[in-house]
Amino acid sequence: SKSRGNVISPDTYIKKYGSDVFRMYLQFGFSYIEGGKWSDEGIKPLARFLDRVERLCERAIALRGEKNPVGKQERDLDYLRANTIKAVGNDLERFQFNTAIARMMELVNGIGKYVDGGAVNGAYLESVMKDLMLILAPFAPHMTEELWEQAGYPYSIFNQSWPAYDEKALQKQDVEYGVQVNGKIRARISLDA
Repeated sequence: SKSRGNVISPDTYIKKYGSDVFRMYLQFGFSYIEGGKWSDEGIKPLARFLDRVERLCERAIALRGEKNPVGKQERDLDYLRANTIKAVGNDLERFQFNTAIARMMELVNGIGKYVDGGAVNGAYLESVMKDLMLILAPFAPHMTEELWEQAGYPYSIFNQSWPAYDEKALQKQDVEYGVQVNGKIRARISLDA
């Protein structure tokens, strides 16, 4: 508070990490209504998150032409994408920025697993990254505008509509069950829904 003299100046953090990282830390680190205690260590994970998003966008652009068949990995990622678009839209309406960012982090983890998992469908990856940029834009406007331009998309990410999601993608095709013996999970099996 200003009266107690414990005001944090944003200038040094913006100089070191950039305004998007600082903005996202304020949105993620605290509840919009309640606020919270400042932590210098809390800003670093958000800087790593945005760096990872940037690397994944560069990878998607590099893999644009590659076509591989759409399979289980794509269906799993499609479920995560649709769920994230829906949840972030709902969270924005309720000013729950911290949970919206957490959902996007889950999507980025899913994209990372997909990219590291082997055969990548370049066109599909690009469509997922495009949706990620669109939902990330209200949180990190400078970075997403730059990535949007680098990808060669039409002028300004902020002239685009919120991404639509397929309701069918929200229904999992495979369901994972835990196998319990004497009250302890011994194995997990995946079955067609």
